[in-house]
Amino acid sequence: MSIQQMSATEALDFHHFSVHNAVQAQLACPEASCEAYRDIFTRRRWQAQGYAIREGEEGTAITTWILTPSREDDGDVKPLRRPKRVLVFCRHQVERAH
Repeated sequence: MSIQQMSATEALDFHHFSVHNAVQAQLACPEASCEAYRDIFTRRRWQAQGYAIREGEEGTAITTWILTPSREDDGDVKPLRRPKRVLVFCRHQVERAH
């Protein structure tokens, strides 16, 4: 399965906001000045913005909810939400990609 490439603009666009995930991410960030959805992203979102995770850095695991298609008994396809664990990294853990 290939992951669709994300543009830098798309990397900064969030359709859903989770207060719980924002709090989790900010508590794990070493700098009080970091804000979730502005300074804390997944590896994929950092890469889309031209950054790489510094070697040796450990991410913070959070649970996100993703939509997957599900077939109902009547044949209709309806979205199904399921949890997915991802790692997020603060801006202090990344550097410009070469």
